[in-house]
Amino acid sequence: MSRHFYVFRSHWLVDAPAPRVFETLAKLDEYPQWWPQVRSTRPIDEQTCEVEVRSTLPYSLRMTAHHSQKDPDAG
Repeated sequence: MSRHFYVFRSHWLVDAPAPRVFETLAKLDEYPQWWPQVRSTRPIDEQTCEVEVRSTLPYSLRMTAHHSQKDPDAG
């Protein structure tokens, strides 16, 4: 089975204090609680989760999400 590497980036404007946004985004396993397209997460270790995403298209995307950098002071 071949492996592929993709990078998805987007910019969001959020009406909330930066520390609160950082705290929320840092909790990968809690994404399904506030992001409707994230259907499930499965923790792999402290920095990594398997994430299942489904939106308008009739299939699910399963990916691995991890922290590449985690610096609350820098946001």
